[in-house]
Amino acid sequence: MSIITPEEALKMSKDGALLVDVRTPAEYRAIHAEGALCFPLDKLQKNAGEITPIIKDHKHILLICKSGGRTKIAYDVLAKQFDQTFFIVEGGTDAWAEKALPLITGAETISLERQVRICTGAIILIGCLLSLTFTKWFLIIPIIVGTGLVNAGITEWCGMGLFLAKMPWNK
Repeated sequence: MSIITPEEALKMSKDGALLVDVRTPAEYRAIHAEGALCFPLDKLQKNAGEITPIIKDHKHILLICKSGGRTKIAYDVLAKQFDQTFFIVEGGTDAWAEKALPLITGAETISLERQVRICTGAIILIGCLLSLTFTKWFLIIPIIVGTGLVNAGITEWCGMGLFLAKMPWNK
């Protein structure tokens, strides 16, 4: 796995490398590196072959997300199926913006990460309130959600994030 700086990625992109943003369409619309194409991670995980017509003519593929976590998953999915050389852009779009590299901005939306935090917090709060109001058995709700958070932290796979990415406001 090769990790490159945003400056190196910009140079490689100008030299013909394909820059692939693996964030959700809503995140991509809000802000993305100039020249990046959007291939959401959840679609890549289901059918990486969908991008074959686009990447077949490129020797180097540059993967970018918000901060770097999703690109590692995308790398694992794509490197097994394609012969191209894949690179991960260190620090993602956040680092790209910090370096004042060319960006395209659009309608601001709530990031998928924030949506997950809001939903997780709301579900835990509701479970706790229900357990205080009715029966302690409602504590199973925050226990399940907490277990999901621990799993997401360990595996970098977040079921709630994948679910929320399918919601109409994230399309």
